[in-house]
Amino acid sequence: MLNHSDILNNNNIPIHIKIPSTVSRLSGLYKNYSYTNWKTHAAVNRVLTPCQHMIGMNVVRAFSAFCERYNITYWMIGGSLVGSVRHWDIIPWDKDLDFFVPERDKELLERQFPREQHKVPMYMRPGSLKHGPTKIFPESESKVSWPDNFYPFIDIFYYYENETHLWNHSLCCHHHIRKSVVFPLSIRPLGSLWLPAPRSPFGYFEELDPPLFPRVESECYVRGYAPYTTNMFFEQPMIVKCETLSRVYPFAERKKNNTESLILGEKVLQTMSA
Repeated sequence: MLNHSDILNNNNIPIHIKIPSTVSRLSGLYKNYSYTNWKTHAAVNRVLTPCQHMIGMNVVRAFSAFCERYNITYWMIGGSLVGSVRHWDIIPWDKDLDFFVPERDKELLERQFPREQHKVPMYMRPGSLKHGPTKIFPESESKVSWPDNFYPFIDIFYYYENETHLWNHSLCCHHHIRKSVVFPLSIRPLGSLWLPAPRSPFGYFEELDPPLFPRVESECYVRGYAPYTTNMFFEQPMIVKCETLSRVYPFAERKKNNTESLILGEKVLQTMSA
């Protein structure tokens, strides 16, 4: 965290960055937004602590490095893609990360990833009908328990494909997605990382049936749980106007010239272009 703070831009001039052409697991996305400014909204609480967020980045970094090493296609979906598009980061009130991998690579991933030497302890729980998607936890197997595990984890879903479409009928809304809105994959920011994403994120959202994120930039969907540290649940999931949260959480804004800006309140923290 101290290293992250040391390289922050401390003046009021937004940093402009170019989107890299390849995946980058280096801390190349230096937002003018430090963990020391890690705020939470009274109505929609931030789930992860700064330490947990950094641990989550390390888990994704290990997963990304593995996939690149074994030539496994992977890309952000669901809430992680929403977070990348809307916040350039994990959704503040989310606690997991979602990725798609081809079904043909499931056996290789689940067999080889646990054998790798990782810099931090990690436990992969294979996907099954009982336990759901493949999960990677930033802990040893003996310490992982559900739902008492407070760290961020990765959910890995698998898709089938033909020449024109891909699908996963057991995953909500992913029944018939045109590959033309996904491939070739683009590169998008997620926290301190640059990761693969659909070529057209909004095209991907439109392909989901029924629509899962119909107004991703204006409506913030909050799942039916409060921060897990409170062990409390909302009676109903909430939909909150994103603009009501914009003074506490950074939001991305897009312009017609393919430029994006990350804005906190009225302050532009960073701009990004292809």
